[in-house]
Amino acid sequence: MSEDILKPKDISKPIEMHELLNLKFFIPSYQRGYRWQQQQIIDLLTDIYEFDETKSFYCLQPIVVKQNDEKKCWNLVDGQQRLTTIVLIVRYFNQFFNGEDEDDIPDIQYETRPESSDFLKNIVIDKETNTLPEKMEKLADSNIDFKHMETAYKTIHSWMTKNLEKPYKRNFQDKFLRKTCVIWYELPETEREVDSFTRLNIGKIPLTNAELIKALFLNKSNFLKKDGDESLLRIDSEIRLIQQQIAVEWDKIESSLQNDEFWLFIHEKDYNKPNRIDFIFDLIQKNDLFNLELSEEKLGSDNLASFRYISKLFSREHFSNNKDGLIRSYWEKVKSYFQIFEEWFNNIEYYHYIGFLVEMNGSSIIPSLIKKWNTSKSRDDFRSFILESVKEKVNKYDLAQEYEAVGKPSKRKAIPILLLHNIVTVINQNKLSLENDRYGLSIYYKFPFHLYKKEEWDVEHIDSNIGNTLEDLKDKQEWIITSFEEIEDSKEKDKLKTRVKDFIQLKEDTDNTFDSLNKDLLNILHLDNQKMDSHEKIL
Repeated sequence: MSEDILKPKDISKPIEMHELLNLKFFIPSYQRGYRWQQQQIIDLLTDIYEFDETKSFYCLQPIVVKQNDEKKCWNLVDGQQRLTTIVLIVRYFNQFFNGEDEDDIPDIQYETRPESSDFLKNIVIDKETNTLPEKMEKLADSNIDFKHMETAYKTIHSWMTKNLEKPYKRNFQDKFLRKTCVIWYELPETEREVDSFTRLNIGKIPLTNAELIKALFLNKSNFLKKDGDESLLRIDSEIRLIQQQIAVEWDKIESSLQNDEFWLFIHEKDYNKPNRIDFIFDLIQKNDLFNLELSEEKLGSDNLASFRYISKLFSREHFSNNKDGLIRSYWEKVKSYFQIFEEWFNNIEYYHYIGFLVEMNGSSIIPSLIKKWNTSKSRDDFRSFILESVKEKVNKYDLAQEYEAVGKPSKRKAIPILLLHNIVTVINQNKLSLENDRYGLSIYYKFPFHLYKKEEWDVEHIDSNIGNTLEDLKDKQEWIITSFEEIEDSKEKDKLKTRVKDFIQLKEDTDNTFDSLNKDLLNILHLDNQKMDSHEKIL
């Protein structure tokens, strides 16, 4: 076996089936034997058969491995069922399609079941009777692992016989070997195999899109130095330093996005991926940041589409000429998206108006906002753009419309106007507060989109029929300061000023101060609304 297979050039990327053929794998003792059923075999073969090969490739779930230097092979952590099925299919090609020109077959060795390897290598079937030789049949009857391999091989033969006419056999074989891929994922040196196996198999938590992309960025081979014809690895400490820098920055981005106060001003409450950094990679793919010009047909529309996009980026021909510089450049561009979000979040007007637009349009508006941000001549141009976008959204509503009257629309139809009123009020009050330093806690001077979305506020969050389930003190303090800013200047408001200031400085609310203060604020807000002109306030 060539030692080339142990070089880290193939870490975390889709690889074609034929690239697996000369590899050697080792199955540790903690894994059970082969257990795929007939239907799983049929589904796999049918999917590949029906796959349109003009649409790039058909991709299987990941095979997770860890390098075993001692045995000069790959320890197979996850994917034994898929890999064994691949071996059986290639074995079938050799028996019936290839004649004497046989393909190599992936070599699988078992820590506790060495006889399984021999059975897998030597399995054959009678073309007419669909049976194994008598000796192999007896072995299969006495061993549950062999029995499942026998059943799988018979199923492969039955499916091939039924579905493939002679002229199409070679075409299907080529489609399987060169148009079918599996995602290759190598575990980091620091990750324990048993822990990963438990997570992936017992816990049934598959590798995520973000984990696969992270492995691409942290691939050790990205940091090779070339000297003539020889590839020289940097000293391990230098490589680890570069990898650590990317890993730390990656974790910082993910941590910030996991903060709902940050996340929910650029996104809806619902998100079906465990890693929110995926949102950035999905945006990169949709905006084609790296100008790869890949169609959806090539990338697919599932949760791994952005991984395929980034994987394609790393496989470009010029990438091998300057990996070190390019990997840093790629990562800087990824960070630039997060840095845009940070700048929006930390700017009072950007935060509120973009948060409003996201609430009205969904996060699908973010790609166009990023594009406008990057192409605007100045920040004033971008500000004008988002203000105009807000106006366009609001101008669709009749400001003279009465709500809640007999025969009139529900007040909830006025949500965009009422929400914008709240937001503009917070912006204006924030500016005054910063000028006068009335509270000395400017961190709370933002409309809390995260509470608005998570608590499903009535826009004015003053309806006493809506339960208040706030538990975190910081959330309660944000609620109070936002409510306080809503109140028109009055003697009643002045009377509450000291109580509000004292409350937002609390470290813990042991006396349930929130409940009484919130009740008083709500009462004043109700009184204010009763005084408002119906056209101006749409009530």
